[in-house]
Amino acid sequence: MTSSVTTYVLIPGAARAKNVPQLRLLFSWRLQVLHNANLAMCAVEMVLGRVPLRMVHVPVGVLWGLHYVGFAWAWMLRTGGVVYYPFLDPTVPPSTSLPIHVALVAAFAAFFAFGVLLGGSDDLAVKVSALVAAVLGLTYTRAHGAPALLREAATA
Repeated sequence: MTSSVTTYVLIPGAARAKNVPQLRLLFSWRLQVLHNANLAMCAVEMVLGRVPLRMVHVPVGVLWGLHYVGFAWAWMLRTGGVVYYPFLDPTVPPSTSLPIHVALVAAFAAFFAFGVLLGGSDDLAVKVSALVAAVLGLTYTRAHGAPALLREAATA
């Protein structure tokens, strides 16, 4: 989930805004590890682990999504207004923020369900093939013009 939001929401948004400092930060080693290391660990767990995941466990994905939204709100209150992800900003009017938060929680559940479907196969080749496709789909991007902006900024 985090990798896909970074790849398809945060990076394109920063590129559209031509926000070079934000792009440099998003492409830094620290944030790449922060946003993508969990994907690698989940992939290894799904291939090698034997933890049974069933569709009846999908509410765990919903609860995790609710926890994520709640944590973002609590963090904003604790830090005096720091919001790392603009789509989690609780100061946005409810008519805008509620659909975004509902979509985020639904996406957590969908990603969890996808993991259940991938983890349900006992065939290692099926698991590895599906995970490689998922990882590439979630992380590979031309960055929607971001590298060109970074090159231009470096030469300016």
